[in-house]
Amino acid sequence: MSQFTIRYKKQIFVGLTAVVLLLSLIGSYQYYSAYAAQVAPDRFWSAILYSTIQLYVFSPTASPGEATPLCYEIAKWAAPLCTALWLFNALESLFRHQLGLLKRRIGKKKQLAVFGYNDLSDIFIQNLIQNNKKSRNSNDQKRTILLVVEKPLEKETSLVLERSGVTILQIDLFNQDHFPLWEQFRKLQVETLSEAILFYDESTWNFTILTGLLEYIGKKWGSASNSKHRLSCAIRCEDRTVQKIIADYCDQHDEANHLSLSMFSIPDIAANALFQEHPLFENCLSAVPLAPDMNAGHILSHIPNPHLLIAGVGRYGQAVLEKALLSGTLSPCSKVKGHEKLKITIIDSEALRFRDILESRYPRLRTLCEIEYIASDIRSSQVEKQLAGLAPVTFIAICFSNQTTCVYAMEKLRAYLTACAKGTGQPCIDPGTVPIAVRMKNDDAVIRYRTNNTPICPFGTIGQILTFGNIVRYDMEEQAKSFHQTYMELQTLIHPQASKPAHRDDLWNALLYEKKEACRAQVLNRPYFLALIKRLKPLPDRCEALDYQDGADRFLEKLAAYPDLDSLAHLEHTRWCAFCYCCGYAGWNPEPGEKGQEHRFVLEDGKICFGKVHNCLIDDWNELKMDPTARNTIIYDVCSIYGYAGI
Repeated sequence: MSQFTIRYKKQIFVGLTAVVLLLSLIGSYQYYSAYAAQVAPDRFWSAILYSTIQLYVFSPTASPGEATPLCYEIAKWAAPLCTALWLFNALESLFRHQLGLLKRRIGKKKQLAVFGYNDLSDIFIQNLIQNNKKSRNSNDQKRTILLVVEKPLEKETSLVLERSGVTILQIDLFNQDHFPLWEQFRKLQVETLSEAILFYDESTWNFTILTGLLEYIGKKWGSASNSKHRLSCAIRCEDRTVQKIIADYCDQHDEANHLSLSMFSIPDIAANALFQEHPLFENCLSAVPLAPDMNAGHILSHIPNPHLLIAGVGRYGQAVLEKALLSGTLSPCSKVKGHEKLKITIIDSEALRFRDILESRYPRLRTLCEIEYIASDIRSSQVEKQLAGLAPVTFIAICFSNQTTCVYAMEKLRAYLTACAKGTGQPCIDPGTVPIAVRMKNDDAVIRYRTNNTPICPFGTIGQILTFGNIVRYDMEEQAKSFHQTYMELQTLIHPQASKPAHRDDLWNALLYEKKEACRAQVLNRPYFLALIKRLKPLPDRCEALDYQDGADRFLEKLAAYPDLDSLAHLEHTRWCAFCYCCGYAGWNPEPGEKGQEHRFVLEDGKICFGKVHNCLIDDWNELKMDPTARNTIIYDVCSIYGYAGI
């Protein structure tokens, strides 16, 4: 059925019914005027109306085989069909819910359950409905949508959803006075699901549902990891601490072997989508002229590290900052004046309050970047004065929650870039190439209007980011799984006696939460490494580069003979350190057995913090090479380089 037919189905039915009614009246009039026997004049119109009604109740007044007008003959067949159609629609309206449950039980489509109905989950469901319509000829892409709620929805809302093919199932999830939560999941028929999305605003509610789900799975399927049952489960969780608790809980329960677990945060999705479409490195790398004889060390010394300006440091601003911390150090040895290190400038009237929050969350924030706070309202004239003293900006992200404020900030910062372009100095980055990313909740019309010669782009538009691929994270998960599989295969070159790696999914499911996050971070960084590697001479053969049988000393001598590989390994180690610091690590501890443990740690500026330690978390590359234990990990940085390159 075409999109036009679906959209105007009701109007088409009403129109056809009106046409059939007209044919019935005309046909009955012709029949009783010329074809029927004598009719009393005062009963003529009564006979016509009676004949018309009889057509609709499967009982025409004309006998079979009797001569009738053409209109009457057509109406004799069409009128009963109209009756049947409207009768079916009425029954379907009355029993739509029961039919949806029956269709779900006997249907062969993939089934997806969404837990929790709110504004965001509604947009996600609408995107799924549209995707089902687009995938009309591909049953593999279609999904039966099940919405699980704890309270009845408004009648009008449930009617609209059910008419769109959504089955609504009510389970009193948070009232366990009569039945424990795992027993209530019997209604859900978990074994028929392919995906489950826990979409409540409160991550603790989602955690409660997850515990009941795992308990049901344990009783239904057992805890064997080789079972044929596996459910993709995506949990909405905006807080990193709760994410870690959920991951630890699943690591401790064998029933989680039946889950392909992922956690998503709406601001994180928006930040990921922004930097995938407009990479943070793009204009910085293009600032280095191409030259066939340039080695990696020379290129890295000429790459300016980004200067990211974040206007508004709420949830979205913090997500953008975190992604920049993970991938913003493009060169650990840059000599570009003012861009030797990743710079982040934050403009927000509450910047000083957020400073304490950020530096508490990331104790090594000052190690990762140079950060400056402009504690002024974006409308204040103080902002212009402080912007004038900044090093050239390479990327701007406007993340205010108020849309009007976002547009105002866009205009002010656009004017700032225009003034920079007309300045007397020669910045390392052309201001005309600096992206201005503006967070827009729903409508991006004003951004599209303003996109003339300036690269202004909207991001965070809810309708665009709440897609199946982003929420279930299939796209990133598949890339992360493949990267990890390649990485494990490369390790067989380091340790030839090691057995052949297991199946890709088994390798992935065996990883702890932090290791999975590390693979996802590498996937995010892969585009930059690939762009950098393409500018270099071909790397040495991987069998030669990853030969470690003669130990660390011989390997480091060989690495010195390959300066490009040494520079790339240095960059990868810097990236890995940034990832660890973003995960709450505080610094270096020489004892391998203490890895990942919480310690009281003294930072370089004398401040004391509590954080995890690692036995090879040494920032200085040359110092790392000198440490008798930590130097053994450099081979794995080289292994990652070949994983990025895919060779």
